[in-house]
Amino acid sequence: MSQNKNWLPLVLLIILSVIWGSSFLLMKIGLEVLTPIQLAAIRIAISGLVFLPFVFSHIKKIKKEDLKFALLAGLLGNFFPAFLFASAQTHVDSSIAGALNATTPLFTLIIGGIFTSMVLNKSKILGVVIGLIGALCIVLGKSLQPLLSGEQAV
Repeated sequence: MSQNKNWLPLVLLIILSVIWGSSFLLMKIGLEVLTPIQLAAIRIAISGLVFLPFVFSHIKKIKKEDLKFALLAGLLGNFFPAFLFASAQTHVDSSIAGALNATTPLFTLIIGGIFTSMVLNKSKILGVVIGLIGALCIVLGKSLQPLLSGEQAV
């Protein structure tokens, strides 16, 4: 039983990676039949429906004075980015949008360090660096492919 629990975080990480990684490609496909506003609205509505059961049990735990911050976090972290990414996808390639999104942890680390008392330790910095290296590999993957396969660049 405990051996199965050891695999659960890895399986969940892989599932999350597939969902998150494919979201920009799926947005590009969705934009073939929907406008950016329609696409973003559908994404927000589906997310809202999925999380609705959790709202009722957890909303009571939020203090009234913190409710405005929770609303602000929801708007800045989910609502506006959904519309902005859908709009951006009409102008840039989905791989570029995904790579730009991969810089989110870096900017979170920077802004968190500037505006809060967040302590930057080695593990946080290492996690961001590993993520950026992964994003860089994705971005450079196509341009490095001829070099790795031994083909001559044209």
